[in-house]
Amino acid sequence: MTIEERMDRLEAKLGSQDELVRELRDAMTVNARLESRHSQMVEDHQKWLEEETLAIARHREWMTHHGEALARHDEALARHDEAVARHDEALARHEVWLEEHDRGMRELRERDKLLDDRIAKLVSGLGEFMRREVSREPGIQ
Repeated sequence: MTIEERMDRLEAKLGSQDELVRELRDAMTVNARLESRHSQMVEDHQKWLEEETLAIARHREWMTHHGEALARHDEALARHDEAVARHDEALARHEVWLEEHDRGMRELRERDKLLDDRIAKLVSGLGEFMRREVSREPGIQ
């Protein structure tokens, strides 16, 4: 038997104008409204809880993917650091080679200048020699 049916039987026995019956009906009406409101709140909370549970699951999945992406990024960064170290070593070797090359080129330029000076003296000496020889020959002046 429902509460409404019990209230109807109580009103029939005591009369609908009885003060206690009216208070009881008012209390039952308030109680029914509170129960309805509470049921709606529980239902709304259940929906919210389900949505939050799904959001947490999606967030956990995202965190897994994000963690994997970070791991890949860390690996790429480590490879990049290794490449930078190799590049720095190659650059240092190249700087040493370049210094040696520049030193060698300076030495070659110095030797070339000495050789050019010797060739100039030799040409000058040959020219002087030829002038003397020509002046010694009879009939050429």
